[in-house]
Amino acid sequence: MKIKVCKSCDACKTVYRRFGCGYEHGFANGGTRYCAVRDELIKPENAACEKFRKKKREKFDLSPQRFDEVDKAVIFLLEHLKDS
Repeated sequence: MKIKVCKSCDACKTVYRRFGCGYEHGFANGGTRYCAVRDELIKPENAACEKFRKKKREKFDLSPQRFDEVDKAVIFLLEHLKDS
């Protein structure tokens, strides 16, 4: 069983900070998180919340019908890209 801390809560999101300027820039995790339940920035050093929500897993559509649609779309693109 997971410990109910902010890091494993579905309402808690990582805040990334931009560093650098011009063409040489990037993003870094500064250790700050945003809690959507409390609507505030937090430092999650094993912080716990009474409104903990279990993370939801994304479900992907891997049905044969979906792959048939993708195959048709790829063939369509290949045919039209040959003309250009």
